Amino acid sequence: MKSHGPDRADKSESAQPLVLPLVLQTELMLMPPDTIVERHPGVLVIRSPRNPHYWWGNCLYFDAPPGPGDYVRWEEAFARHIRLAQPASRHATFSWSGSDMGETAPFVAQGYRTLASIALSSTRVASYRFLTSEAEVRTLSGSDWDDLLELMVAERDPQHPREAYAGYARQRIDEWRRRAQAGLGASFGAYVDGALVSTLGLFVEPPAPTGRMRLARFQEVLTAAPQRRRGLAGTLLARACALLAERHGPLQFVIVADANDTAQRLYRALGFALVEHHHGLEKGGY
Repeated sequence: MKSHGPDRADKSESAQPLVLPLVLQTELMLMPPDTIVERHPGVLVIRSPRNPHYWWGNCLYFDAPPGPGDYVRWEEAFARHIRLAQPASRHATFSWSGSDMGETAPFVAQGYRTLASIALSSTRVASYRFLTSEAEVRTLSGSDWDDLLELMVAERDPQHPREAYAGYARQRIDEWRRRAQAGLGASFGAYVDGALVSTLGLFVEPPAPTGRMRLARFQEVLTAAPQRRRGLAGTLLARACALLAERHGPLQFVIVADANDTAQRLYRALGFALVEHHHGLEKGGY
């Protein structure tokens, strides 16, 4: 990952090591090596030049929630730090950690959508035994990656145009495949009647020089709508954790979910516990 130094006005802040929330720390560890990360006063700028449609790979992470008057300031900051460098990033995405939503009403009035997420973590994941019997579970390889692209595009949020989303998804899949080939995790799939119907990725950071427990972050936990509530995601999650722990030793598993998503009941049942709150604002620009 390419990292640029802070602005001159931020030198005193940079003298102290930057402690990142778990959500952001694991997000950054899964970015492509050419991702640009810049520290400016009060904000971390994240930019992915090769994937300008990756909303959360081209975003501003603020130290605090929005306050009065921040709508104009934040929009100007996004235009200056991201859109000026890569005009194809016509969206706008902002995030911050903590339970405080801040002053989001001015953003919502201008078409932004608010997001509330939670990070859950565990070092020991329980087994899960409710997999539908006709499903075949395997790690993805070869043409399976094409199946993953097809599933992601089919199940995308309707606000994303197909072509733009497919371009984003191909870049993400290329990065996951690169990590799998490097031995830093894998993507898993459940197939029914020869079709990929449920998937997730689980990827680990390289060995930490301090010897601390390594982080492992889930990516793209996704099940086709007609196949939900059949135990597919739970089985994939438990098997992924077991396989990576066998390969890499003790790991701290991290999963990020919508704060209102019922799937968090599954994660908690498997041994995950809440560790962080995270908020965001997003607005498309297709």
